[in-house]
Amino acid sequence: MAICGDCSYQEICKPMWKSNDEPTLLAGVTNRIARQLEAHKIDSIGALAKQKIDCEEHVNNRCTSQIKHTWVDTARVYEHARISQKP
Repeated sequence: MAICGDCSYQEICKPMWKSNDEPTLLAGVTNRIARQLEAHKIDSIGALAKQKIDCEEHVNNRCTSQIKHTWVDTARVYEHARISQKP
């Protein structure tokens, strides 16, 4: 979706992204990040929203998790808005 903002097919693709629950619909989740998520068997916003945020591995007081907490938080907000039918 990196060049989708300039693509004339965006209006055709967007409903497919929504029906597939594509993580790249979330702010900050690029195609590269989506591939990282898929490597962890996370292929939808719903699956991302269900991830635990607690981190058990730390290096220099920083979480070493490859799944950023902000992505999980954003997915949860998106999922909540979708369920509550709010834009």
